[in-house]
Amino acid sequence: MEEGKKIRAIRELFGISRKDFSERIGISVNTITSIELERMKCSIEVLRAVQRSYPQFRKWLNEIPLEEGDGQTSPEIEEARDRLKPTGTDTESRSE
Repeated sequence: MEEGKKIRAIRELFGISRKDFSERIGISVNTITSIELERMKCSIEVLRAVQRSYPQFRKWLNEIPLEEGDGQTSPEIEEARDRLKPTGTDTESRSE
């Protein structure tokens, strides 16, 4: 996956705007927009800024295999966890 798509996936996972994301990582919104739209390559400085603010995605951003228990994740894993959270209704028995 391209770095711009990865950055967008992280931002969208948290449901924040490009402006809020850019403020959080300290990179201009124009740069984030250009990277996400693949008009510009992601520099090492931008990649490091994302990793500082979202360290749990460091390995995924660098395409290093994730290992269980290493504290690392990916947007796909987090979305799956959200979908699989118990609702409270699937384990309760009904009493009539």
